[in-house]
Amino acid sequence: MKMMQEVDKDFTRREYVAIPKTNLFPAGRKPRTPGPQVVGIAGTLLQMQLEGTKKIVVLLGNEVRDAVFNPKKAQPKAMVLSELGGTHFAWIPHPSGRNPYYNDTRRRRKVARFLHEARKLR
Repeated sequence: MKMMQEVDKDFTRREYVAIPKTNLFPAGRKPRTPGPQVVGIAGTLLQMQLEGTKKIVVLLGNEVRDAVFNPKKAQPKAMVLSELGGTHFAWIPHPSGRNPYYNDTRRRRKVARFLHEARKLR
């Protein structure tokens, strides 16, 4: 939300809360050390749940991207919509406070602008 507010001062908490969100694993249900196979199954389930919805889905981080897209095939580029089963997926580097990617103001604003555009498409 804070990144999005950097590029749009009028973007409100209410608008942010209204954006549908989910996790690969329900809260409190993620295995302690899920292996790639378990994460892949969760990604496949997410694809199945969204199949044909034509929704715009932004995946946060490499692990989630790899769960949805086969990591052995060519990976989609960050902030580029890719159609998969009638749903449009894109991914961004995980926006946790520990990710140094966002220490660069230009990168942070580029991602924020992408998120605003993706929100308008849904």
